[in-house]
Amino acid sequence: MPHAFLGAGPECIHLPGKAEPAGKIHGRQQELLEINRSSPVSGHFSDMYNRKGASLTTAMSDVRKDIAAGRKPISAHKEELRKWRSGGGDKMRAEYEASLAGK
Repeated sequence: MPHAFLGAGPECIHLPGKAEPAGKIHGRQQELLEINRSSPVSGHFSDMYNRKGASLTTAMSDVRKDIAAGRKPISAHKEELRKWRSGGGDKMRAEYEASLAGK
């Protein structure tokens, strides 16, 4: 129930005689709002992201899943991050930073 508000309009949390559950639902909604931030680069452009963003993001996600599932050691993340950066991640960052700076 607390997650429903993310994809819908405002809801009224009214549970007559049950203030504690209503308070918990409201508290969880407040926590979710804190992590539901828009991307700081929304509205900005990176040519490298358009060319390689999807494949780089997928590779990083796959390694994180493999680590979580125990198929790879945690050290695999450092190597994949190095590949991400050299494969276009650093270029994306530079392009977004320039765009954010108005250059």
